[in-house]
Formats: sequence, C-alpha cells, structure tokens
Amino acid sequence: MRFLSILTIPAILTAGLLLSACESSDVPDTGRTDSSVMCGAGMHDCAGTCVPDQVNDPARGCSLGCGDACPAPSPTESGSAICTSSGRCDVMCIAPFRKVGSRCECVPQTCTQAGAQCGNAVDDGCGGRLDCGTCGDGRMCTETNQCSCTVDAAEPNDMELQAFMLGDFPDTPDTEMTFSAYTLDSDTDVDLYRVRVRDTATGSPTVRVELRNIPAGSNFELGAWYRCDEGGDATRCDAGTDATDTTLGPVGCLSEETGTTSERVQLQSFCDTDDESGNVIIQVRSSTWLNACMPYELFVSVS
Repeated sequence: MRFLSILTIPAILTAGLLLSACESSDVPDTGRTDSSVMCGAGMHDCAGTCVPDQVNDPARGCSLGCGDACPAPSPTESGSAICTSSGRCDVMCIAPFRKVGSRCECVPQTCTQAGAQCGNAVDDGCGGRLDCGTCGDGRMCTETNQCSCTVDAAEPNDMELQAFMLGDFPDTPDTEMTFSAYTLDSDTDVDLYRVRVRDTATGSPTVRVELRNIPAGSNFELGAWYRCDEGGDATRCDAGTDATDTTLGPVGCLSEETGTTSERVQLQSFCDTDDESGNVIIQVRSSTWLNACMPYELFVSVS
C-alpha cells in the first residue's frame, strides 16, 4: 500500500497541473462546437478539431470562426456584420436601427430627430407617421415640414416692377390710409409699394409715410422715393435722411432708427412743372429679423 501511494501522488499532481493549464487559457470558447475539446493558446475548436485562430474578418467568421461568414442583420439595410476585438461575430446597426442582442431593430425618430417643426404625416424612419403639430404666430407649415411666415397678399413685391399699388392719393382733400395686412416673411424679404400722388391743388404735395408696430426684437427700415411725372429732382426730404441710392427714384428719404417700433419719412415734392403729380415707391426691409411673422402697420398721408 505504501508503494501505490507513492506512485499515485505524483500522478495526481501531474493531472492537476495539466487541468489547471487548460482552464487558465485566455482563448474564449465561442465558435467551438464541442466544449469538451480543450485547445491551446492561438487555437480554437471547429467540429472537435483544434484549428489556428484566423484573421478577424466577418466574411470568414472572425478569428474564432470555422469558415462560415458572420450572419448579416435583417433587414440587410439595417446594419452590417462585424467582428469584436475578442474574435466573435457581432452586428453594427445604423440609425434609425439599434442593436438588440444580435439583431438590429428600427427605433422610430422623434420630430426633432426627423428635423420637422410641424406636420401630421412626418416619416418616422420605420414606416410609420409622426404628428409634429401646427405652427402659431401667423406662420404656416411648408411642404418640408418647416414653420414659415404666411405669405401676404401683396407678394411677390420684392422688385420695383412688382411694387404693390396701395392706391390713388389726391392732395385735396388730404388723403390718409393705414395698411395692416403685410409682413416681412423672412430676413431677406423686401416689400415695395407704389402710391399714386395727384396734385389737385395749389402748392406742392407733401407725402408722409410711417412704419408702425414693428415686431418686438426686430429692426425694420423704411424708405420712400418720389418720381415726378414731368421730370425734376428738386423734391426735398423733410423727415429722415437723404437716400444715396437713386435706383427707386431721383430723391428719397430713409428712416433707420435702431431699437424702436416705428419709422417715419416725409417728402416735399418739387417738380419741373406746375403739376407735381407723381409716384412714390415705398420700401420696407429689415436689418434684424427675429421670426417677425406678425404684420406691421403702414400709414400713408398725402396733403
């Protein structure tokens, strides 16, 4: 019995050391088809056979694969197969899909993620529809689901040939009109209006224009130019500053006050003939436009 004991102890120790060496291997067993097969470092099991670890390529099943490509996610456009740093197959998903286990599942977008400010049929990216609401403060929802100012009835009136006719203004009796349905619908919008001035009395017509109720936070500019029917450029700017740009008429007045809710200009006509009838071109534009969808007020007086 003593002899058998002496022989058994080394054998048991040797077996224990071998078992410990196999269990301490850092090689993961993913990809092995038989977990009872023990492979050394740099090797992995394929159908009961230890084979060398391969290049980490999803087309070959990654470094721990057995030659078969990693499965692609379904649907195929949801992402692609990849290899992890440990040599296992995995998937990488692209928005709006996200990884759930080994699959890619579509996650509906929010209105903000979809870049939509309004609309009730916005694509959620997964075949569904989002209701992103409506626009307020005088704005409308465009075809691209953005909130934009409602275009007023005078548009398009950005060029002189498109200047919107406000009416006929004789100087006797004095003619005054107020308009409150027009807006600057963007920071690049320019509104041009035409006023027909008729000299029906002794003396030169005086034209006064006021821009009122400028939307809070915005800074609008007002200009007016007089063009005599029979020629002449002696018209005087009595309120505002002389306009250096004569594109809209030989003589003009500008009001470019900062931080106010109103602007005012006044022209005193002086033409080459006794009849000083003519046309006034009025311009409204912004130097600061802060989502100013609400209408401004335009007052015109001829006396």
